[in-house]
Amino acid sequence: MAVTALPAGGGVLMGLNDHRAVIFDACSGDLLHTLLHDGVVGSVAVAAQGGFALTGSDDETARRWNVQNGKIIDRWDMEARKSMHATGAAIVAVGLKSNRQYFALAGDGRLVQLTP
Repeated sequence: MAVTALPAGGGVLMGLNDHRAVIFDACSGDLLHTLLHDGVVGSVAVAAQGGFALTGSDDETARRWNVQNGKIIDRWDMEARKSMHATGAAIVAVGLKSNRQYFALAGDGRLVQLTP
């Protein structure tokens, strides 16, 4: 399970073993959004301004989500990046260098820049 706080006390983002990431209201504990993957969501990150979140999963995808409405913005499929990886690779970590630079660490040890 992976957990991170949304900026300014807006909520909590949690990656779960049941193929979901969830966003909870930090004050009330209410479930705000459910973000679906096809595998365990083992990594989460949130932009400093709080407008979006990244999730990484063992379904070999990284995804960028709008945290206000829970809708997917971008999806990156490691299986489709065979030029970079001999096979697809589970995403074990996601991160943000800035609001326009996103990274994923694939399970085969490669760092991949994700471009919108």
